[in-house]
Amino acid sequence: MVAKTLKIIFCLCMTLVTGTSIEARKDFPVGMSIYDAQINEGLKKLLAPLAEKADLDIKTMKLQVFVDPAYNAFATIDNTFGLHTGFLQQSKTPEEFLGVMAHEFGHVKGRHIARMQDTFGRIAKQGMIVTGLSAALLAATVFATSKDNSSSIYAPSAGSSAVSAAAGVLLGGIGVTARAMAHYSREQENTADHAAVDFLKSLNWPISGFKNSMLTMKELSMLDSAGNIYMQSHPLTNDRISYIDSALNNDSNPKVPFEFKLIWDKISMKLKAYLDDPEAFIQELGEDPSESALMGKAIAYYRMEENEKAMDYAGQLIQKYPSNPHYYDLKSDIAWDSGLLEISRDASKKALSLSKDEPLFKQNYARALIELNQDLKQASNLLENVVIENKGFFSAWKSLTQAYGLQNLQGEFNWAQAEYFTLIGNVKAAKLYAEKAETLLDKKSKQYQFLQILKSKLKDLEE
Repeated sequence: MVAKTLKIIFCLCMTLVTGTSIEARKDFPVGMSIYDAQINEGLKKLLAPLAEKADLDIKTMKLQVFVDPAYNAFATIDNTFGLHTGFLQQSKTPEEFLGVMAHEFGHVKGRHIARMQDTFGRIAKQGMIVTGLSAALLAATVFATSKDNSSSIYAPSAGSSAVSAAAGVLLGGIGVTARAMAHYSREQENTADHAAVDFLKSLNWPISGFKNSMLTMKELSMLDSAGNIYMQSHPLTNDRISYIDSALNNDSNPKVPFEFKLIWDKISMKLKAYLDDPEAFIQELGEDPSESALMGKAIAYYRMEENEKAMDYAGQLIQKYPSNPHYYDLKSDIAWDSGLLEISRDASKKALSLSKDEPLFKQNYARALIELNQDLKQASNLLENVVIENKGFFSAWKSLTQAYGLQNLQGEFNWAQAEYFTLIGNVKAAKLYAEKAETLLDKKSKQYQFLQILKSKLKDLEE
């Protein structure tokens, strides 16, 4: 029973820490998990060759970006990786980012995450952490709703270690467990380092980026040893540095693909556009005519609610790069906030036509159709596809309930509500909606089948 409970907590934690669309809001509190289609796409392009070497499926891989200045990245269960914005912004090159991620992939390859769960289970059987783990989980999950009704998760805590708890680490304030887990982590760092070097060498990518990440970590730990969460779970020993140095001696002028720098520049620019002070950011860009600068200015003016200027820059991007779906998506968001629903609909439709599998584009097009009360069946179909494949898209669930309600599909409406309330942790409300859906849904429908899975999950959560 203890092991089962721990597994449920571990899985629930990662279910809850899902993201809102980064375009859906203009302010990003520390601890929020955010999703941006262009950033996600870029990161996956960078990681795809590395994932193949580590036998990880890049298509099903989930990259969760958390707003947090701490330098931190972590592997979790179910091919999911957490990335702090601090880590992304302080990684000066794609090589540094890839070095750290090669190390994290090494942890997964070595089944260290699965063993970590086993360790939790063994300690829990001794009665050492069950209460502490539950308390930490509760403390780490606070729900809020943005102005456009898309829900977000916050995981606030003292300092900048806000979201590591949501990854299943949950060490803070639990002395015995923290010591056990830190020891457990130290035993596996060398294994992950060796795997990282092997991955990088097999791709003929430089190891120097990995070394630079270690130097960054060392520098940060000297400035704030108590707050450096990555160093706490990934202790930097002299043996580790020596091993990387020896691997560097055999480095024969390797390089990552040239396009990686272009991808990294766009990721870095977009994060700055969303997280830095927008006025100072625009001044910093000056008259820079580059694609990244135009994108940055469009986002910064959008955050400042100068939507005409934002729309002008989005238009320039579309004119220069008409096959890039992300600029139509940006135009759609600006138009949506400006109350230009038809323009928002058309722009999101174009984005979706250029990238048919992107869940955010499906969601945004469906959102516009619902608001305009047009083709509600298509909107429902798009949103069903989004939530079935990406259950953590909170705003998609809410839009889906709206679409069902407008079509008077009461069984489907109650099922979607049950799923939504499960995601935000309101088990009582979820059960009520699930019971209503049970009596209203066609037992041969796909919604009814998903409802049965949900009921089983709710039963486990109650035990």
